[in-house]
Amino acid sequence: MTRKEREMLQRKMDIVNAARELFLSKEYEKVTMEEIAKKAEFTRRTLYSYFKNKLDLLMLVVLYEFDKSEPAYRTAIDNANSSSEKLMAYASVYFNFFKQTPSYYRLMQIYDVAEHGEKEVLSPAVRYEMNNSDFSLEKTARDIIETGINDGTFDSEIDIDLATNFFLKSLFGIVHQYILHPRFPDSHFYMEVKYLMRGLGCRT
Repeated sequence: MTRKEREMLQRKMDIVNAARELFLSKEYEKVTMEEIAKKAEFTRRTLYSYFKNKLDLLMLVVLYEFDKSEPAYRTAIDNANSSSEKLMAYASVYFNFFKQTPSYYRLMQIYDVAEHGEKEVLSPAVRYEMNNSDFSLEKTARDIIETGINDGTFDSEIDIDLATNFFLKSLFGIVHQYILHPRFPDSHFYMEVKYLMRGLGCRT
């Protein structure tokens, strides 16, 4: 990497970090590109030379945070024995990620909508990073479920892709009530995940 490339990468990360701080300290909708530029100590012109819009920044903020959580997922999954335990370990790390910083859950809601329905408004560079990230929550869950199908933990007749989507969407919904509208103790979360895994044919 050349000096110029390193400088450009540093500017990019300075902007992403400034956006992250603002997104976490106030509502995403209330943050302006002008505020982000000021926080990062760049002009708006410089900001727009790196990012097409505010959604570009949100996508990278969320993507980079999940990338940083990869070691926690790997450790938890590797330390679990059966496929059902690995999927529970995955759910636990997922839950604790949002529990530690609830604001990320709100950002994830916007990220999820954009990822599945608004990709056309994102810049090609951001779409490329999303498609080529080293760590994928979806792939990690899919691998666990596929292994579980093969070892008899989960129903052998379920569709892997559909089951993965079902698990992730359901898990996201379960987390909602413990992060944004807490009514039950955290122990109930793990009970609900067990019920969720029964939908995959797991009885352990």
